[in-house]
Amino acid sequence: MVYREYLPYKSAREYQDRKMAKWMGFFLSEHTSSLQAEEQETVDPSKYLPLEQVLVLLKQSYLYQFQVEIRANQSGIVKYCIGTVDYLDEQKIGFKTSKSYDFILLEHIIDIYLQEEG
Repeated sequence: MVYREYLPYKSAREYQDRKMAKWMGFFLSEHTSSLQAEEQETVDPSKYLPLEQVLVLLKQSYLYQFQVEIRANQSGIVKYCIGTVDYLDEQKIGFKTSKSYDFILLEHIIDIYLQEEG
């Protein structure tokens, strides 16, 4: 217990600290605002890799089974995926991650990065 007998007001002397409960409102508001900022991340379509370059990188990843990170704009949300290209055609790719399997349209791909092994 904290010694507060020297304080002039009874309410201050009898104050009981609520510990972490007083921080919960702060945490929730910060968490909510960061989620909203993340959802609002938009990418200018002019910043996308050219389709020819996307196709070259995807073909290399598919042929040699390189692990890549793909950043794609799906339904207005920027999505990051790390995995391998398992299927490739003129319009979409089949992308296999450690947890899921997704199809990504080529026109939605923003960037592709080669992941280092190990």
